[in-house]
Amino acid sequence: MTAGLGGAWGSCVGLLLVLISTPLSAETAAGPGALAWAGDRLVVAETLASRLTDIDAVTGSVQQRMALPGRPAAVVVARDGTRYVALAEPVGRIAVVRAGRVERLWPCGHTPSALALSPDELFLVVAERFDTTVAVLDIRDGHSLRRQRVQREPVALAVTPDGRRVVVANLVPTGRSDQGGVAAMVSILDTAGERPARQLSLAEGSSAVRGVAVSPDGQFAYLTHQVARYQVPATQLERGWMMTNAISVLDLGAERLLATVLLDDVAQGAANPWAVVATPERLVVALAGSQEVCLIDRQGLHRRLAEPGVAERAVDDLGFLAPLRQRIPAGVLGPRALLVQGSRLWIAGCFSDDVARLDLDAADKVPRITTLGPGAGTDPVQRGEMAFNDARRCFQTWQSCASCHVDARSDALDWDLVNDGLGNPKNTKGLVMSHDTPPVMWLGGRPDTATSLRASFRSSLYHTVDDATANDVEAFLASLQPVPSPALAVVDGTRVRSPAAQRGERVFLATECSECHRPPLYTDRRRHDVGTGLGPDAGQGIDTPSLIEVWRTAPYLHDGRAATLREVLVDHQHPDGRATRLTPADLNDLLMFLESL
Repeated sequence: MTAGLGGAWGSCVGLLLVLISTPLSAETAAGPGALAWAGDRLVVAETLASRLTDIDAVTGSVQQRMALPGRPAAVVVARDGTRYVALAEPVGRIAVVRAGRVERLWPCGHTPSALALSPDELFLVVAERFDTTVAVLDIRDGHSLRRQRVQREPVALAVTPDGRRVVVANLVPTGRSDQGGVAAMVSILDTAGERPARQLSLAEGSSAVRGVAVSPDGQFAYLTHQVARYQVPATQLERGWMMTNAISVLDLGAERLLATVLLDDVAQGAANPWAVVATPERLVVALAGSQEVCLIDRQGLHRRLAEPGVAERAVDDLGFLAPLRQRIPAGVLGPRALLVQGSRLWIAGCFSDDVARLDLDAADKVPRITTLGPGAGTDPVQRGEMAFNDARRCFQTWQSCASCHVDARSDALDWDLVNDGLGNPKNTKGLVMSHDTPPVMWLGGRPDTATSLRASFRSSLYHTVDDATANDVEAFLASLQPVPSPALAVVDGTRVRSPAAQRGERVFLATECSECHRPPLYTDRRRHDVGTGLGPDAGQGIDTPSLIEVWRTAPYLHDGRAATLREVLVDHQHPDGRATRLTPADLNDLLMFLESL
């Protein structure tokens, strides 16, 4: 049997920020981010090198390499050998590869992040991450048969064996974050488009939903994600006080969440779960932060969940999987994409530039490694990104920097951190432009990113980072560039500001919004009491956030009380009600401009 990964069919979605921001050549990095099976070969999508590489399944030797016209996020292979590759670009494309060359380029939505072929190979399903849509394409010509809206940032998907449904993992929560019950969603789509998408909430605190797989019999779906314990102050890490790591089980017949089980041990976190593969016997999960692979007895899991009252308690039971699970070293750094072929497990190391092969039936699971590139040690930006994602730099490997700053952005949750006192939770800030817009933190409590990241290693990871590593993480953060907004119009293959957004810019300047949000960084780098502080924060000045990439950073205001930019301006009348005095047309244009930044 063959099982691929998702982001089920192998997408290394977390590299998408690198796709946009880091100009690395094929000579300096491979960045394997997706895997597929083609006959007797493993196909590797090398994200940073913009190429496909074939590896002999028996010898592990590289057989063929082929350049692509963009950086691949996912790849699937049809029975006739045709390869469909998602090129993760703001103006997305699907490369159709036959006989070692790109035969066609099909247009698709903003940043295609995951692909799946229907079992009958009549259509291709594409997760269009920043358009918040899933497209069903006719496999003959790439024509869009239908496009359905899902929840925030679909990054992984899997088609059921009967081809009738698609299970979609949406990366982070939608809505305000200052109330209880915040969680990411899973969408279940009807491929025929005959009914609306079904939206299911995962366990409270769920975020960073990275992988999804469907059981071979089509009865269950499995999603990997974190379960943040944001309801309590972040004052310790032991026993998952701040962050736990999980796999959620969906009953697809009833279309309901059956249970969420923790992958962690009592004293060792299973940080940043990513890809998941479901075989008849087991679940295989990539633990991208702790650099491991988790093997779970799938039938034993379901027998345990069938016991009375067990499923409801599993999300808080760190020992639940202990008798059913084995954690083994991945043999690579940054294990994010997996593929199972028979008893062989293939693991892509997106930071070590290699692929490991394990025999799952062997008592001694020693990986055999195929090297694709020089690895992250050759470049400070890559080293910094690796450290940012490496939970071995955390006490008991519960989390990494990327656990809260998902793709160096936000997990869309409020955290009560110790840096500014307790009892005043604040929404996680994205780190794009943070290097250029000091001070750092919502109350401006740290003068720059250099100070902040060192303090955060100590206070959030309980780890003292050395200067060399801290400098590398600084280089990584400084390299981040904003992703072009999906609100930008597409003209001649590029994204440009629409006429409405251009009018909105004039409104922005005329209403003096730019007094605090000054172009080009859209911040004055100062603190202002704008009346939003509550409790310990009442009367405190709030650091003016940059508006760059504001389309991506919901929820808004320092405590996440506003789910949309319209709510910021109208419901909360930020900063002093000026927006409510605009005409409806001017307000809409202003919002279009903000969404375009």
